[in-house]
Amino acid sequence: MTLRWPRSCAPASAGTSKPFPIVWDSKDAELAAGTINCIWNGFTYTGRENDYTWSDPYVDNSIVMVVKADSGISSLADLAGKSVMAQAASSAVDAINANESLKSSLKEAVELADYNTGFMELKQGSVDAIAADLGVAKFQIASNEGDYVILDEPISTEQYAIGFLKGQHRAARRRERRAPQNGRGRHDALHRGEVRRSGPCDRQPLPRQVT
Repeated sequence: MTLRWPRSCAPASAGTSKPFPIVWDSKDAELAAGTINCIWNGFTYTGRENDYTWSDPYVDNSIVMVVKADSGISSLADLAGKSVMAQAASSAVDAINANESLKSSLKEAVELADYNTGFMELKQGSVDAIAADLGVAKFQIASNEGDYVILDEPISTEQYAIGFLKGQHRAARRRERRAPQNGRGRHDALHRGEVRRSGPCDRQPLPRQVT
């Protein structure tokens, strides 16, 4: 599961967060239905430039492979004939599909609902590796028992941005520029949740999405 934090926007300093789970695979339906206003933090801009209305990219990221430390796998080439897991509808799936030489060498690419399940499968030996965002990989390694390593060679590199429903929220970049800086820069303002909804509905919740 992925957590979404709806945030009160009036004022920025008075906002509160209430995390609750959503299914990442349903993010587009959530946007279209208006259940959420945007997808934030961990949402890949690269390769989706024309699918959403975007803020400016604010984080560079890599898609990496996680394996057991004693697996004998030390490079992407060593994954030939192996089973690899990735979260359904994630940028890791897109990265595998875009890397034709890697994809064709694999025994299979398994899509699962979440990385908690994926690490259980890796621990049990049902899959040989997990493809994930670098931040997700580090978090999962720290949160799961076992000895895991991240391969040095990334599958791909990408950028994160805040994604809105295509054709809506044209003021995304303007709101980003208007976010309070306090000397810490736009990147920190984004992470503090101070990119705001513009217009007469300025007090509506702004959800934050993490993977």
